[in-house]
Amino acid sequence: MMRKRLFLIFTVLAICIGLFLANAKNAYTEEAALVKIWAQKKGASKRMPMRTDPPTLNIEKDTIVIWMNGVAGKEIQIVFEDGKTCRDVTANTSLKQPGFFMDAKNCYVTSYLPYTSTSALQFPEAGNFGYIVVLEDGTVAAKGKIMVKDKIKESN
Repeated sequence: MMRKRLFLIFTVLAICIGLFLANAKNAYTEEAALVKIWAQKKGASKRMPMRTDPPTLNIEKDTIVIWMNGVAGKEIQIVFEDGKTCRDVTANTSLKQPGFFMDAKNCYVTSYLPYTSTSALQFPEAGNFGYIVVLEDGTVAAKGKIMVKDKIKESN
């Protein structure tokens, strides 16, 4: 009985260590960052009904940025107005689902995201990319910025 318990403990421990070591390299080569879209706090400026959190996201190249709609009862769209540039320097990570696409105004946009939905892009190129959050009626609800820098080289 005790041998079986020890064998089980060591087996689980070995699997956990193996998984950790297998993923250790990936943990440092790619990152993900979340941008949450929220309703404005009470008492905040009424100019924009929503806010991005964070408003400016600083990331390294190859980071995946995920936008999440956190506003109940509202569908939102993420819009990069400099569409061609953004399309050319990003990778759409959700190819099986509707993600980002070029619209008739040459903006790089998401489909409308209902409450709790997400959309993602990977940024393999350095640069600064501004975007807006738009409601279904075309109202600009919030603004945000992604600042992508080259990866910091590790010194050995």
